[in-house]
Amino acid sequence: MMDRRRALMMAKEESGPIWLYNQGEEADITGGFNTTGYKYGASDQFAQSKGATYLVLQSLSQYNLRGGRTWTTANTIPSNAIGKTLRATGTVSNTRVVNRNTYVRLYNSENVADASSTENVNNSGAFVGAQYTQFNFSIPTDVPAGTTKSFDISLPITFAGYVSVMFYKGNNGYIVVHVDKIWIE
Repeated sequence: MMDRRRALMMAKEESGPIWLYNQGEEADITGGFNTTGYKYGASDQFAQSKGATYLVLQSLSQYNLRGGRTWTTANTIPSNAIGKTLRATGTVSNTRVVNRNTYVRLYNSENVADASSTENVNNSGAFVGAQYTQFNFSIPTDVPAGTTKSFDISLPITFAGYVSVMFYKGNNGYIVVHVDKIWIE
């Protein structure tokens, strides 16, 4: 009887999502989300904050300023997540002027370090041994002011690394990113 109960509990645990962040709730396995990672652009031009039900990444200036910010787990995801899929959902909004060249990335990386010496995220050194996927908000076409798009991005997990969500803005636009859920399935 105990063996059957254990098998049912294990099956239930593995069949549902493993929440890393769910509308304001941070899972113990992540150690919480911190601001380590890509931070290109002055602090008065880009910001990070935690809303009641989402992680916020945003530009504070609308004209021709490039850069972005990152939220990263304090701990690596567990090794039993290898072979599963990492997912993140949320919205990206452009509240003023036409926007171009903005994206949101979901990373799994061996290490994450503060890096702000280069505009090019791939060469920044922020995400070591990284795999990522991205949601293109405005590449290659412009996005008018007042536009909000939802994103749902996924990444196959091939190693137990740190999970990061990063946003980058190039050129015009006042951009606000709300990340509401990050999970493993």
